[in-house]
Amino acid sequence: MSTRFDEDSSAEVWVHLNALDDDITAGWQSYVPGVTGITIGNGTVAGRYWQRGKAVIAEVLITLGSTSAVTGAVTITLPVPAARSQNVGSGVCRPSGTGTIYQLVPYAAASSSLVAVGVVGASGALSSVSAASPAAWAATGWLKAQFTYEAA
Repeated sequence: MSTRFDEDSSAEVWVHLNALDDDITAGWQSYVPGVTGITIGNGTVAGRYWQRGKAVIAEVLITLGSTSAVTGAVTITLPVPAARSQNVGSGVCRPSGTGTIYQLVPYAAASSSLVAVGVVGASGALSSVSAASPAAWAATGWLKAQFTYEAA
């Protein structure tokens, strides 16, 4: 069974969608995510998030500098704790700053305020982003992730 919209109700739907778009655009707040497994050095970490009720959308960009290093399994703090452990988004990274772009799978860790960042390997298996995974990291390497989840 499908819902049909006549011209009047279709226009009303667009009004609501435009209002939602305005709400999201105006409602972004910046936050500085905590990061483990990376020594930021002269690199940068930036984040922003939007929350409506228990719905949260967040974005994070980590760019490595010449004194940055990936030292272990990478985790990122969420701006608002998650309701439970869950797959919370998607992302991409380019460890060397050029060349191959890898697919990421961020998932809320047991603490519900941390996101562990996994990378999808050639076999399709998921492993943690770390010093050598998915490849050797270098200055100008970057990681971008987006999270959508239910707040606690």
